[in-house]
Amino acid sequence: MIAATWDEWGIFLAEVFRRDPGATIPTAYRSADYFHWATADRFRELRVEDQHIRHRWDGYGRSITGAFQVRDCKCGARMRFEARAGAWENEINFSVNREAINALV
Repeated sequence: MIAATWDEWGIFLAEVFRRDPGATIPTAYRSADYFHWATADRFRELRVEDQHIRHRWDGYGRSITGAFQVRDCKCGARMRFEARAGAWENEINFSVNREAINALV
């Protein structure tokens, strides 16, 4: 049996959120905005033929604020995850500009 890759899941979930912006994925993605933040907007435009089959994520990630961790692959893919519960909401709610946060990490 072969499992879906991270990119294949991401492409699928992006389509779910495109069709239903109010969808949630319990224990993983609480909203479309959170999904796109957690995946650094990788799946807004990624096509199946452009996916990276085998990601090699760097270490345990890094954190500028301590609120979340960031892990990168050499291909340019990025994943973010909360180091503390509610960290994403705090980062977004207190930020003036979401793009400024994306530029930092």
